[in-house]
Amino acid sequence: KKEQEFRLEKSFLEAIEEGTDLIILGNPNNPTGQVLQTDFLEKLGMGYDRMEAEGIISPVLSVSCEYRTMTHFGETVAVAVALTKYNGVRLELEYTVTNTDSGEVRAVGTSEHCFLDREGNILFLKRSSPEYHKMLEAYAKR
Repeated sequence: KKEQEFRLEKSFLEAIEEGTDLIILGNPNNPTGQVLQTDFLEKLGMGYDRMEAEGIISPVLSVSCEYRTMTHFGETVAVAVALTKYNGVRLELEYTVTNTDSGEVRAVGTSEHCFLDREGNILFLKRSSPEYHKMLEAYAKR
């Protein structure tokens, strides 16, 4: 949840051995690191907290990423998110990661999501939440 900040404990940092080049942190509850989806939904006026309060969840169905060029330590990148597909039940988001100084594309990816109720049943937003459906439909037509 947004209010729970992730922090590395000092003992973890001290356990890293000299010569370590890469550390990957994973979370089984968020294997794809989906933070962007929540920011994207909030910008549309349909924050994930609000959706969950209304009984709508949106799990990740698939994720893909194609790395184009290397990102180096200290480099600043920007992530652009676009809604590329929406059919009332599923949506697909496209991500483009670019170097903020050069504009060079570092990676592109997609994630596919669906809408479920609290019991795990598929939701058709057009019927269950017309307000959200209209927002997503309008954005998908851009």
